[in-house]
Amino acid sequence: MAVYSSQKPIAYDRYQRAALEALPKRGGIGHTTDLLRDGTRTTAITSLWRPAQLIRLKAGLYQLPEALSTQHAAIVQACAAVPNGVVAPHSPAPSPGELAPAPASPVRRHVGDAEA
Repeated sequence: MAVYSSQKPIAYDRYQRAALEALPKRGGIGHTTDLLRDGTRTTAITSLWRPAQLIRLKAGLYQLPEALSTQHAAIVQACAAVPNGVVAPHSPAPSPGELAPAPASPVRRHVGDAEA
């Protein structure tokens, strides 16, 4: 007995295929300008985003749903959203027993002071 799916296979046009082929080459995340350079159109990006075949991270930044399902996905998305930004990982403050002693203050000398 054959089992048939009620869903038809999705037929993509060439511009949608261009977007879906370009994103995996870029790690699953891409800017609109990169996708346009790879041969897609903005209407194709919108037509993929509306039925949730692309995730819109912010204006002009899209991701494949299956991309970056690891624990570091949020960091990668933040770096892609702000390309010239600085990522500073945050760790909890150490407990009082873990505090290291303060380093000794540096010796400051003025120009003209005699060497001791």
